[in-house]
Amino acid sequence: MKRTMIFFATAAVLVIACNHESAPASGVTTTGAGVVSNEDAVRRLTDARCDRAKACNQLGDKEKYKDEAACRREERHDLEADLRPGECPRGIKDEKLSNCLQEIRNEKCGNPFDKVSRLATCRTGSLCID
Repeated sequence: MKRTMIFFATAAVLVIACNHESAPASGVTTTGAGVVSNEDAVRRLTDARCDRAKACNQLGDKEKYKDEAACRREERHDLEADLRPGECPRGIKDEKLSNCLQEIRNEKCGNPFDKVSRLATCRTGSLCID
């Protein structure tokens, strides 16, 4: 009886340990060098896009966005769809994200800039870790 209980206790510990080593849940920040979580990439891209909208006077009643909150809401929604964990399950390449953010900052105000993915360096295929 005692051996049976020890056997089952050991088996339970092994099952728990094996399940614990599974892949991180979606939305969990990966701390590996050169890797950015999907959530962090969405946040940084949203910030860059809305900073650009503000600098280009695209905030206001008759502008692209009513206000900064509307910009953040709309940009975040679009970016979350493009960079969801299902699209980039291993996260985002930090170097590629930095290139994309720089391109957003350098974009001229007169250029139509409806989607981040319009910029080649900002497309999902360029940002996602293979």
